[in-house]
Amino acid sequence: MIEPPKAVSRSVARTVAVSVLAVLVVATTLPGLSLVWDSTDTTWTSQGELGLQSDYDGRVKAVAPDSAASRAGIVPGDRIDLLRTPYESRAYVAGSPARAPANIHVTAWVIHDGVERLVDLVPAPRTLPVLTRINLVDRTITAIIFVIVGGLLVILRPSSMTWGFFFYCLGFSPGIAFASFSRFPSPAMHALNVIGGDVLTAAGTVGILLFALGFAYDDPPPWRMGLARAAPVLFILFALLIAYPDVANLILGWPAELAQRIMLTLQGLVFALSIFAIVQTYIHGARENRPRIQWVVVGLLIGVVANYIADVLTFSSALPLAPPRWFESSLLIANVTLPVTVAYAVVRHRVFEVSFVVSRAIVYAILTFFIASAFSLIEYFVGHELEAVRLAQFIEIVLAVCVSFWIKALESRVERVVDVVFFRRRREAMRRLERDAKAIHRANEPETVDDYLVNEAVAALELSSAALFRRDGQTFTRGASSGWLNDSIPMIGEDDKLVLTLEAEGQPLRTNDIGWQPAHLPAGNAAPILALPLMNRQDLTAFVLYGPHASGADIDPEEQDHLFALCRAAQSTYEELRLNELSGLVKDLQAEVARLRNGAVTQPEVAAEPQRLSERT
Repeated sequence: MIEPPKAVSRSVARTVAVSVLAVLVVATTLPGLSLVWDSTDTTWTSQGELGLQSDYDGRVKAVAPDSAASRAGIVPGDRIDLLRTPYESRAYVAGSPARAPANIHVTAWVIHDGVERLVDLVPAPRTLPVLTRINLVDRTITAIIFVIVGGLLVILRPSSMTWGFFFYCLGFSPGIAFASFSRFPSPAMHALNVIGGDVLTAAGTVGILLFALGFAYDDPPPWRMGLARAAPVLFILFALLIAYPDVANLILGWPAELAQRIMLTLQGLVFALSIFAIVQTYIHGARENRPRIQWVVVGLLIGVVANYIADVLTFSSALPLAPPRWFESSLLIANVTLPVTVAYAVVRHRVFEVSFVVSRAIVYAILTFFIASAFSLIEYFVGHELEAVRLAQFIEIVLAVCVSFWIKALESRVERVVDVVFFRRRREAMRRLERDAKAIHRANEPETVDDYLVNEAVAALELSSAALFRRDGQTFTRGASSGWLNDSIPMIGEDDKLVLTLEAEGQPLRTNDIGWQPAHLPAGNAAPILALPLMNRQDLTAFVLYGPHASGADIDPEEQDHLFALCRAAQSTYEELRLNELSGLVKDLQAEVARLRNGAVTQPEVAAEPQRLSERT
């Protein structure tokens, strides 16, 4: 079926928007990896060369021993006068600081016990500890996981809920936190990057609320719908609240710790409301959904709480603590539990109505990303390190040819490897249904076909229920079934909405699409969600109702297609068995007719025998 142009254009626009935002976050994250081999280039923290941490009032929270700040006599409790500090130096000592490159001069006015003095800070080159480097690599990998999971979810199942989750993945990616501290060509560029990150953080703050309000909740109450409708206003509010302290510090030189604390308090309330909403979904939602969403609840609780504590410790002095940076980084890394648990729920339990099989297109997209990243590193290395010996261009050509051959060899194996590693049981179920669709043609009894449609389909896909309804005069009577109680609905009239729709369309039908909920259907997870017709030309001869998976997961489009193929094969077999039955009946009638004709020929001769005897007498 060809999609309409508007749907295609929306899909393209959505994919482009997701790609641009994802590339933006990744592009500001990956440069931080240079610290792994060169700690004097760029970094994700102010504690290092300068060796001080300050809040948005310029109040010094901690000073590292044997650092530029400690050598200048700065101690915790001192306050930096941001207004008098030169603009070009302000970015390195503000509440959201940039890293000062080694050996530059950062001048700042510091107030100690009411006495103000001008200090000159000269950051010395420093090699980062191994633990810090490992933490940096972990945060970069975590940031990429955030972008991939959030972006794919929007592309596969676009909605306000998945967009909210994607913005949370962007705004609270562990990479965003240290991208803001990266060294940019000028303080103005640093300020622009920080404010851009603030806007994404505002979108993520509201986004996680949207996600929690709509996740696994089909019929939200008015309070949830009201909060969802208020999302644009909340976004504008948080964009102003989050950006103001950075604008005040970096551009205006104003203290802004009070505004920062107000923002963090309101942000904490939104996070608490998000946790409340998803916990309420787990407690008061359908009981059969609990196994599907329990890990998402745990992931959101751990991720949001850990991220919020890290933000408060890093960007405020509201808590009188100054833990080491590796501890704050570990809290940010813990935030990855949310996208990981969401990805697990989508792949394992299919909590959203998407076919989340990793297709070749997705795999190639991921491969392309990593290959492009690898080529960037290769280009940097050969371009800078081997340029002197004029080997750069030759090596790049050789590597490009080698990678192209590798991709060609990989093409035939990608789908098989992905299916085996991630979707082995699913792949086996699909193959089982394909074999069933072929074997069903060999059936000699209608009851055998019934068993394939009901019991075999339930066993192959681990469904909760199935029932076959066959036409019986003006009604459809329930025959073979699985997961249906004896008192469940025994028959459905030919004027029922479900029957009329199936007969008119002749295609699979989701019961929720037409609001079909008659009395005495199986309750809970056994309730049917999919109806598949069996058609004889334009006439509906029977239909099968299938429930979701026993785990509560929905039947995805690929599984639906395989079930429909099984139904078409069953209908063909029913017709073949009926033709065989009619053919046997015709043969029996022909034999009876022949016997009767033979009897009609001999009867007159028997009747004429007495007359001949009389004549002889």
